Amino acid sequence: MTAPVYLCAPAYRHGALHDIGGIAALRADPDLLETLRALGLQTYATCSRAELFDLAAAAAGDVLRACALDACDVDAIVYPSTCYFTGDTTNDPNGAGALLGHVVAALGMPHALPYGISFARCVNTVHAVELCRGLIANGRHRNILVLAADAMQGDFPRIVDPGVSVVSDVASCLLVSAQPQSGVAYRVDAVRDHVDWSLANLSAQSNFPDFLKKTVGGMAALARKLLQAGQGSVADHAQLITNTVNRSVLRIFSQATGFAPADIFSANIGKLGHCDGSDLIVNLADYSAPRQVRESVLAIANGPYLWGGMALTRVLP
Repeated sequence: MTAPVYLCAPAYRHGALHDIGGIAALRADPDLLETLRALGLQTYATCSRAELFDLAAAAAGDVLRACALDACDVDAIVYPSTCYFTGDTTNDPNGAGALLGHVVAALGMPHALPYGISFARCVNTVHAVELCRGLIANGRHRNILVLAADAMQGDFPRIVDPGVSVVSDVASCLLVSAQPQSGVAYRVDAVRDHVDWSLANLSAQSNFPDFLKKTVGGMAALARKLLQAGQGSVADHAQLITNTVNRSVLRIFSQATGFAPADIFSANIGKLGHCDGSDLIVNLADYSAPRQVRESVLAIANGPYLWGGMALTRVLP
């Protein structure tokens, strides 16, 4: 039996908050702006490239402090970047190496080995945790930071296709470790994925009914895989942690997974909207902060044609 690994001290920092009415694409489309407001969107966060570097270092520092871990005890950093998927390197601020270099210099961990995860967009962070599990299981490392940080620069669009949300600039981080290291720690009970390659050549604009059906079907398939892995049911899980989009999509997530809308974490819809690969870390951090109870949750991320998720159990000090 593989030894367990733990997600510890999820934390995040975001850029300056602004009303979504300031987004150029929404100023040019008052109907879409009105629709997004009706669906719960209020503000979004922005930052410069230089500010993103500092936000990333601050988020990682928050994790180390919460875990009472010396920076020199971090063996590796895994960076799940959404921007590599887009092929737009100008939106990956001066390259991932520069961002990670800033973090390791600021925190004093020059021997931390860097890894990168791209391609799967919002699912990147789940794949990063899966990589960490393998590295810890085979004895390569014991303490690994997962650091997600993306900022939309220049003319990069902030509207989530097909006009369902807005993107915020966020840096988020957690520790994956061979042992629980903080007051907020989750044992990773299972990691599962699901893919539907037919979605690779299908868009919401070309065939929305089919796109929606396949998207809901993929999330439903992954939820079943996670529940089967844990030999449990929706009723055994206190919450679904997933992507932040809008209130209508929240109901679609409910339909796909069987979780009641009230049991799907949604507190950041109004404040941040969508945070790319940071969504799961941001929402796990905010859900966990006021709670001190042993419970199980599912965390599911939706990508362009694949889904990734984790079954997690909260452990208490």
